[in-house]
Amino acid sequence: MLPTPRSAWWRHPGVFLAAGAALAVGLGLGLALPAVWTARPDIIAAIDPDAPVDPTEAWIRQAERALEVDAGTLQQYEQVQGVTMWTGTNAAGARCLIVVWGELWGNGSCAPDPLDPVVDFRVNPDIPMPLAAPLDEGGVVRFVARGDVVEIWVREPAESGPDVSDS
Repeated sequence: MLPTPRSAWWRHPGVFLAAGAALAVGLGLGLALPAVWTARPDIIAAIDPDAPVDPTEAWIRQAERALEVDAGTLQQYEQVQGVTMWTGTNAAGARCLIVVWGELWGNGSCAPDPLDPVVDFRVNPDIPMPLAAPLDEGGVVRFVARGDVVEIWVREPAESGPDVSDS
């Protein structure tokens, strides 16, 4: 009498269940882990729909001249530690980010789609800025207008390596 033939391994339903489970776990980890390890901003400021835009403020006139921003397009974001952020559109249709603190117009930049406007402040003891207070000289406070929020990144100065801005 001949032994009963055993079916091939690929015909067992357990093999496909195990392969499907391994695939699901792999896809889940592949999608979840980058979200966990991706750097996140230190502060996120949302649009403040109730903030009035006063076109007589000196910094608005300065932004209109320097960045060609249309004051009618300005939107203010939540104030963070005395720093106010605005976005608007300039004459070329680029989105602009303006960062202001105190009575001064801090800085601004514009970027065409699909880029996000970015404003960086390098910590300098001669130019005090509220968000930079805990940082050592050379630290950076970065503002990024992304979608309907302004992301604020606060970073200590780099420990080593040449400073690109000095070259």
